[in-house]
Amino acid sequence: MLIGPALGSTSIPMYFGLGYQAEKTQSDNDFYAGTVGGDFFIGFITGYVIKKVIKLAAVIVGLFIATLAFLEYQRILSVDWHKIQALSQNGIEAG
Repeated sequence: MLIGPALGSTSIPMYFGLGYQAEKTQSDNDFYAGTVGGDFFIGFITGYVIKKVIKLAAVIVGLFIATLAFLEYQRILSVDWHKIQALSQNGIEAG
């Protein structure tokens, strides 16, 4: 089985078995490369966006907790941290 480009040619001859030759043109290769490349970029961009959304959500939750701690420090409100810890542990174990 021989697969490789012919010198000076835009087509790639492919030999299968005895005496059978099939031609695969460069435009076919471009189609497959575009399809695979497009799916790769869509997946890459989707993963990037999901990562950024999760980071943004983590920052918002962190700022919320920091605000609660600051308001408790200023004695503006009272936070039952043991109850918050119990709720978060139940949420982690349930998830």
